[in-house]
Amino acid sequence: MKVVLGFSPFDRLYAEKFLRAEELSDLCDAVIAEPFDVATMSEEEILSETFGRFDGAEVYVLLLGKSAAKELHIDAQIKTAMRAGLGIVVINLPFVEEESGVLAHSPEEANAIDAYKIWKPVPREREYIRAAHPYLPERIAENLLRDDVDLSIAGWDICSRPAAFMRLADIARRRTNHYDFSAPLPR
Repeated sequence: MKVVLGFSPFDRLYAEKFLRAEELSDLCDAVIAEPFDVATMSEEEILSETFGRFDGAEVYVLLLGKSAAKELHIDAQIKTAMRAGLGIVVINLPFVEEESGVLAHSPEEANAIDAYKIWKPVPREREYIRAAHPYLPERIAENLLRDDVDLSIAGWDICSRPAAFMRLADIARRRTNHYDFSAPLPR
């Protein structure tokens, strides 16, 4: 399974740790969606450049740090993943985990994320989503309000449990989401 890894330039160290997880690299083909200069590009040029990096991908993984929501290239990656119908998994980095919870849409997902937590349905309310996940990019937060979109949010520890990560990525890959990606990229 090909996985595209998105992250803020400030969080590159975590992307490299993710890629070096030996057992994980044996199970999936993870590639980095490198940040690029978008200042002088039109929205279509940005999306075209991003789409080329997603060739053959089945799942987009966003490593969520405190600045990811402010990065234009991250929003372009998310929009591209949604347009391509990819499964999406968000992984909270260690320094946001205390402020941002995990999210599972089924008992199977909850078990992959954390076998010791009891699953309960996710409230699809703006106030809950923003309070529980303050660093989540707006495009993902807005899609979590939709009944026809299910996205997972896991903690960083899932990277040290390759089988659990692969189960979560496979669930994301198999889903049929009806993303709303109509909002233009911010300028």
